[in-house]
Amino acid sequence: MPRARTALLEFDPRVSRLPGGGALRDGLSAAAAADDALWVVNDATLSVERLARQPGAAVRYAAHRQFALGEYLDLAASAPGDIEGLDVRDGWLWLTGSHSLRRSAAAGASPAKALAQLARTEHDGNQFLVARVPLVAEDGLPALARETGRGRERRMAARLPGDDTSNLVTEALAEDEHLWPFVAIPGQENGLDIEGIAAGAEGRVFLGLRGPVLR
Repeated sequence: MPRARTALLEFDPRVSRLPGGGALRDGLSAAAAADDALWVVNDATLSVERLARQPGAAVRYAAHRQFALGEYLDLAASAPGDIEGLDVRDGWLWLTGSHSLRRSAAAGASPAKALAQLARTEHDGNQFLVARVPLVAEDGLPALARETGRGRERRMAARLPGDDTSNLVTEALAEDEHLWPFVAIPGQENGLDIEGIAAGAEGRVFLGLRGPVLR
């Protein structure tokens, strides 16, 4: 049986602190490795982080560079994206949001206020996101680009049509006899919750679901 190996990730301290406190490393929600690059994302941010494999026997990634997604995609909102899946294929970085709703109640609220809050579901703007961004080579490492190439070789960053409440994925699932009842249920309550993406051949894209669990 092969021995498990540990990968050391070194983030740039100048950009690793989150606005609300905490650090990038404490909330990584997805990762994708390709060649010498490791792409990771924190679900409380609207950026993607790239680290580069370092020489040596140990698995170590450093040379951290941060890419703000708003520079490459026309996003639905300025709120964090709740990005839960990354993949790299054929010169593209693919990403997806959770597409899930949430329900929250303020700590210390009165019983009446807590019940009123529990009756409402909320969304955070960019969790309804499925997008791909072209990759270009810069100093021997891949980097994001809003647009690259010309003519038939032209490639542009784009996201699946939608807004801060839904997109084509949720619209399609609304017609699915198995999944439509779960689209409007918070992910923490066995509702729709996308946690992975894989770009396949012939333009196919696969989304991995943590929920709902169907029995």
